[in-house]
This record gives sequence, structure tokens and C-alpha cells, in this order.
Amino acid sequence: MADDGLDRWRGFFRGAGVGICEAIEKAILVAAADEPQEFLRRRDRIAERLFNALLARPSSCHGCTASTGSAPPATPAVAEDKGSVRRVPDKDCKVDSSSLGAPGGGALGGGISEDDDSDSEDDERLRRAAASNYGHNYDDDNEEEEEEQDAAVPAEEDHHAEDDDPEAEELEALTNEIDEESQIVGEVIRIKELLLHKQDHSDATLFDSLRRLQLMQLSVSTLKATEIGRAVNGLRKHSSQQIRHLALALIQLENFG
Repeated sequence: MADDGLDRWRGFFRGAGVGICEAIEKAILVAAADEPQEFLRRRDRIAERLFNALLARPSSCHGCTASTGSAPPATPAVAEDKGSVRRVPDKDCKVDSSSLGAPGGGALGGGISEDDDSDSEDDERLRRAAASNYGHNYDDDNEEEEEEQDAAVPAEEDHHAEDDDPEAEELEALTNEIDEESQIVGEVIRIKELLLHKQDHSDATLFDSLRRLQLMQLSVSTLKATEIGRAVNGLRKHSSQQIRHLALALIQLENFG
């Protein structure tokens, strides 16, 4: 075996009792959690080494597989910000990752049973620790959602408060009353013009107009503003008995004449 200066590290990783690739992944997470500044400073060089290691690897691989003596192409991992690790798939790699650590597989220390749930929990704790060193909290997203929900509750309460505001309801009622009064005034003025030009209209039209005035609930302000009483008073001596009687009935109403 040619001495390539890595024998000491081979012995170190063999003593870890896990596959070399898994040891690398855990080493990255530990470095990000325990030495964030140094890891941040050297991460570009580490990533470059991950990409270029296969191109510069020696002709024979030591300790990669017990059966063939040659190393299957490893899947490089790129360290990202905030301590996370992203695996970059190698197009030429055809090794099933499930074989790592299995008897006869390509990982060192074959035959050792791994607890996947425990490893997942360890990875999550390491990632959270690394992220906290970079000023990021994994619970920030949940806290932001809770703050948005809390902010939405007062807005809904304000909306309901506006609906229950007596002043707002009173203002709306007053506005509707003004609109209705305006429509009534407009109709009374139209009838007034018709009565003032009684010679241009039939008796039936005049009678219907007077009858409409009788059915309308006219306020004192409307009677004074439109002066409709004067127009009705001009029909007291009309040739039609029905029109005369209806005109007199309107004039006799309080505040009409």
C-alpha cells in the first residue's frame, strides 16, 4: 500500500465505528455547531475539496470496500449557510445509500446496526445548534405565524366594533332618511309643476296627482320648501267636482295650505 499521508486518518475513521461518509456528514454538522466562525471561514475550501477529491483521487482506494478494493464514487456534500448540508448527487454514482454500514457494504465498520431514529434526532439537534450560532431560530417561523394571527384578531374586533357603533348606525339611518326625503321633495316638485300647468293635462292626470299627494306623508319642511299648497289651492274652483273636493281636502290638512 503506497503511503499517501492518509494512513493516520484512515485509522482515525476506522476507530469511529461508522461508515466514512456518515462520519464526514457528522463532522460537518459538529463543525458548524461547535466552531461556526472557523467553519464559515473554511467552508468554500471544504466545498471545493468535496468536488475535486474524486478527480484527484489515487489510482487505488484504501478501505472503501472490502470486496473490490475500489471506491464507489462518493456523493459530495456541499456545506451551506446556517449549518445545513445539501447532498449533491453524482451522475456516475450507482451505489445504493442503504448499503452503507451493512455487512459487505462499502462503509467501514460493516455489520454495525444503526438506529435511524436516534441519528435523525441527533442531526436535528446539531442543525439547530449550528443555526443558532448563525443567529437563526428554527422556531421563528412559528412565532411569526402566531404574531400574524394575534394581529388579525384585533382587526376583526375593530370591524365588529364598527358594526356595533351606535353613532355609525345613527349616521347611516340619517343618510337614508335624507335620501328618502330628497326623493319625496323631487316628486312633490314634479306634481307642483303639473298642477300649475293644469290646462295642459287631463282631469284624470290632475286627480291622480292630487290623490298621490294625499297618500304621501309630507313633512312640514317639505310643504314649506316646495310651496305645493299654492298649486293645490288653484284647483279649488276646478270644473271637475272630484278634483275640487280632493283639493279642498288637502288644503284643510294641517300645515298644508
